[in-house]
Amino acid sequence: MPPAQRPGFTPYVWRNLWESAVPDVAEQMANAGYQVILCNGAGLYLDMAYEKAPQEPGAYWAGFTKLRKVFDFLAFDRFDHPSVDTMGQPVDPAAHSGLTRLTEAGRANLRGIQGALWGEKLRSPARVDYLLLPRLIAVAERGWTPAPGYRPDR
Repeated sequence: MPPAQRPGFTPYVWRNLWESAVPDVAEQMANAGYQVILCNGAGLYLDMAYEKAPQEPGAYWAGFTKLRKVFDFLAFDRFDHPSVDTMGQPVDPAAHSGLTRLTEAGRANLRGIQGALWGEKLRSPARVDYLLLPRLIAVAERGWTPAPGYRPDR
């Protein structure tokens, strides 16, 4: 039986960085029939720093995750609006042209999104609160309303 049809097998896809070899791996898997959960490092990892500043707590390997960035996460069409790389530099829209887009069947295979807060650098309840809130509310909003009817770039 192909992996996409095995009961209980649901890939949790976090790798979406523009600098990676396959920023569209989630779209490829969903279009191939896998039931996929999105937890993109760039946008849904809540242990990322809010912004590039020396005093800012949080990791930065997947970029910076301001509240607006989470609200602007559009699971069904990630490549249809302007993007930035991990250091906040604009990504040339031409870079989007060769990427796999979700088909209608692929859209049906997106099972949801998940925000992640990894604990290796959480040293106090105050830091947990700082990194988690209010971004967790934005994750919930994107999960409930994956196509909110607005474009982040407009």
